Amino acid sequence: MKGYISIILAGVCLAIVGTLVKLIGGSIPVLTIAFFRAAIAAAFLLIVLPFFDRSIFKVSRQDLKNYIIMGLLMALNFASFISANALAPVSNVILLAYTFPFWLAIISHFFLKEKVSGFVIVCLAIAFAGIFIMNPFMGSAYTGNMFALFQAVIYAVLFAYMRYVDKRHHIGVVFWFILFAAIFLSPAPLIYGLGTVSWNYVWIIILGVVGTGMAYIFLNYGLEKLQAETSSIIIMTTEPIVAIVVAILAIGEVLALNVVAGGILIIAAGLLLEKKYKLTKR
Repeated sequence: MKGYISIILAGVCLAIVGTLVKLIGGSIPVLTIAFFRAAIAAAFLLIVLPFFDRSIFKVSRQDLKNYIIMGLLMALNFASFISANALAPVSNVILLAYTFPFWLAIISHFFLKEKVSGFVIVCLAIAFAGIFIMNPFMGSAYTGNMFALFQAVIYAVLFAYMRYVDKRHHIGVVFWFILFAAIFLSPAPLIYGLGTVSWNYVWIIILGVVGTGMAYIFLNYGLEKLQAETSSIIIMTTEPIVAIVVAILAIGEVLALNVVAGGILIIAAGLLLEKKYKLTKR
């Protein structure tokens, strides 16, 4: 039961990110927000994790190389996701972001030589039908939607690379690539400025501590208790629902019918794909 609760809490923590970005608004440059998110999360994990596991500081030279690459991908992930939420409705962003399992299937096929079954192809078709119904390529949210899709691809690349180097999604790995993400994003405040950080520091701290640091602690604790596939299914149902509800209640976001319909197809296809992997790995 603790595992289920932990994964649900992880989904809730991750779900508030889009609304926090909306609450900050355009008063702080998006890349500066991304830097603060990574830096505060890394500092929080650095303080908390030694109480649980000191082995995370034992890093080999090869590990360091991999963590740097992962950090670059995570920096792109943070930057694109925050940019997407700044330019498009939270509902659009969170649903398009959950196309990443399908990009992962495609990337794994071409670069990791993993086979794509007929069932996976059907799931891909359902997901792309959902994207077509959402129609993210038109309207004022076009740029934000494209950032959301780009973020999904980057996240898939990150997972594929972790699979390639045989690194699990454990908290030690997460700490290092969030730390390097902060380093890669560190020029942003110097280039784009701090904006009105003094007016929004509460939202920024919550974004870094709760929306990132605590989210990954809950996620990785849950992964220790549950199968990865079960955790993925819980996250894929919890995070989008909570994100959309929070956006409606906190910032009065209006949910478009085509977004709901397309999003249902995307999430349903993702759940089918996760279920398929779960069954084949028993």
